Amino acid sequence: MNLYTLKKHTMEYKLKNVLLRFNDSEKSILVIDLNDHANGTACYNTRKRGYAKCKELFTTLAELGDTCTLSVYRRIADEKFNLRMHAWCMVD
Repeated sequence: MNLYTLKKHTMEYKLKNVLLRFNDSEKSILVIDLNDHANGTACYNTRKRGYAKCKELFTTLAELGDTCTLSVYRRIADEKFNLRMHAWCMVD
């Protein structure tokens, strides 16, 4: 796990399968799949309510060296925190 602070309100964790980026000022979570090089799959939240609790869980998982995939993070954010994650292919 690598932790980077990009800007004042932005931090990211680079894990084995995903890159997690949190922006506290925008209350946004970006998850990028590091294994799918052909499509460059990523997802981000479209709702803000629940951001803090979701960030807390994802940060804890990252610090434990979690090996979840993008689809697992997306499902947790959608089902547990109702953040409505939007996924897309960054290559297109």
